[in-house]
Amino acid sequence: MDEFEEHFERWARGDAPDPSLSAIYGNDGRFPHVHEDGVIAALANYPLDLVNGRSMNWLALMVRRAFGVCVPQLSAMPQAIEAAKDTRAQIVKLTASFEKASQLIGAISEVAEAQLMAMDDEAWDRFQAISKMLPNAVTDLRNVAAGIEIPTGPWRSQAAKELRTRQAHVLMQVFELAFGEEATVNGWKPAENYGVWPDFFFRMHSLAIGIDLSPDQLRAAVDDAASRPRFSLPHSIFPES
Repeated sequence: MDEFEEHFERWARGDAPDPSLSAIYGNDGRFPHVHEDGVIAALANYPLDLVNGRSMNWLALMVRRAFGVCVPQLSAMPQAIEAAKDTRAQIVKLTASFEKASQLIGAISEVAEAQLMAMDDEAWDRFQAISKMLPNAVTDLRNVAAGIEIPTGPWRSQAAKELRTRQAHVLMQVFELAFGEEATVNGWKPAENYGVWPDFFFRMHSLAIGIDLSPDQLRAAVDDAASRPRFSLPHSIFPES
């Protein structure tokens, strides 16, 4: 859908450091409501304690940035759709202009045509070439417009699913740093038995995004995240203490 994984992970590994990306990924302004008190409230009755040296203020920062690094992909698909719509509209408008010109040439009077024929041969040849070119141009432009694909169907739900997976993929490493446990998923249902890591992701997603995930959405996000290769979180954005 886009190149988020390639760009972010390459940047995170330090192979291609980019100050502009650091400014984007380290931006805390997108989720100001994810603060210490908010995280404390969201983790009420949570069964795990933070490891020594970690604080709720630190965890709030890590969660804020974990969700923040996933934001750049949100507008990619809508922008692509609008760009495709605009391009096709311009081609359709151009086609109509060529079609009108072709109709006007076809309706030229016999007197005007005789006058053009009386002109020098080069002028008449150019006129005939234009007369033949316009109908072909109209056909070609129509084909171009028809070939501009505008995404339809369930792309919004697909984009939302991919975003949740990305969030879980980054946040699972925050979880492990915070609680000193591996981010695993129980194979049992119902959702409350998925394990402490999925429970943590559910709570943080509800806090940051304001939406409670369904059991199926939660399961898909943590399972898909677990299947992706790990990468180290850059300390410049995700401090360990």
